Amino acid sequence: MSGTRGAEIIPELQVLPGDYRVEKTSYSCFHNTEMDAVLKREQVERVEIVGVCTSICVMETVKELFDRDIPRLVYREGVADFDPEGHAFALKYMQRVLGAEVV
Repeated sequence: MSGTRGAEIIPELQVLPGDYRVEKTSYSCFHNTEMDAVLKREQVERVEIVGVCTSICVMETVKELFDRDIPRLVYREGVADFDPEGHAFALKYMQRVLGAEVV
């Protein structure tokens, strides 16, 4: 949530000049944000995804990328979930149904 410690960016991922910071308002990073416009403006050809929660926010974002026909790569070691079964399901679903590359 915005304004909480969990929303802070770790030092290794600091926003640099020229970088974009898009704050989510919902499960998907596309809902009520400028994400779609940023990807189009920058002519992004593939999105690499890390984050939490695999079975909710990550999967919703991957679904939005799928709907936009944008190639997507999910880092298995870069996503986490409070539910191990949900995590495993989401990884398989994103790979098998949404066509994400999961590495």
